Amino acid sequence: MFTDQEARLWKDAISYINNAIWNFSVWIGDYPYDNFTAVQSALSAGLGMEYPGLTVIGHVEDPYILDKVMVHEVCHSWFYSALGSDERRFPFLDESITSAYESRYMDERYPGKKLWEIYFKKHRTGKVLPHR
Repeated sequence: MFTDQEARLWKDAISYINNAIWNFSVWIGDYPYDNFTAVQSALSAGLGMEYPGLTVIGHVEDPYILDKVMVHEVCHSWFYSALGSDERRFPFLDESITSAYESRYMDERYPGKKLWEIYFKKHRTGKVLPHR
């Protein structure tokens, strides 16, 4: 669900979610719920927030970042949500594992994407950073 404000970015959102659910189901185990909903919001505390079968996504600037945030939030459906881990007491059972799977997914989906290409719009600025 999205507004006209970011419609150009969200036009491929269903495929981002479907791809994430497919890959994580293969890598981790079957998706633990019957559906998943992503909602664009005026969220200001980070780019996304997860709930079982639902994510709320704040303002993003490009399709790559939207895909990355959605993938991360979808992955929480396995780590924290289905497992029921206490993310306050044991954050490594949620954020760390979720981030590792997010990185794996993004590396496979966008091979050759450089970190500086993501965070720096100007090529000169990015060249001073070490490349991965």
